[in-house]
Amino acid sequence: SQAHDPPVHSHRTTPTWEVELLIAGGAVFAMLQLPGQLDDALFALEPRLGSDWRQILILGYIYCKSAAMILATTFVLHLLLRARWIALVGMHSVYPKGILLEKLRMGPIQNEVEQELDQPIPERIERADNLATTAFAVGVLQAMMLIGIAVGVSIVYAGGALVAMASSG
Repeated sequence: SQAHDPPVHSHRTTPTWEVELLIAGGAVFAMLQLPGQLDDALFALEPRLGSDWRQILILGYIYCKSAAMILATTFVLHLLLRARWIALVGMHSVYPKGILLEKLRMGPIQNEVEQELDQPIPERIERADNLATTAFAVGVLQAMMLIGIAVGVSIVYAGGALVAMASSG
């Protein structure tokens, strides 16, 4: 009866995997559209601003578009890594004892190589889970840092422009 029981996730499985999939799945489509919307906003606002404010706009645009591209890449990469993780979980449910290498037809050298490379599927599942979570976290943190830098630099630059305007006028 144990062979027919559905596999249970390891207690070491990242507890956020469901939320990561939900966020990444929904955000991929938004992040792929965001760079085009940023372009449209830049082209609509740029002719309406003076040279000082135009530079602030372009600076913010570059940072925001970079953050959007990082997020889009992160979410696509995360979905691919989660797909691998799901495939490993599925393989574990089909082959709970792993792939029995001795039943495969291969020569002694290939058999030795495969046995050296073979690792238990639960370990592979855990590594795939951790890799997907790490990729998600690193990409989101990079984008958040870029947005923080963009806001900080824009505020400092705008403050400098306001001081220059006040002192010249």
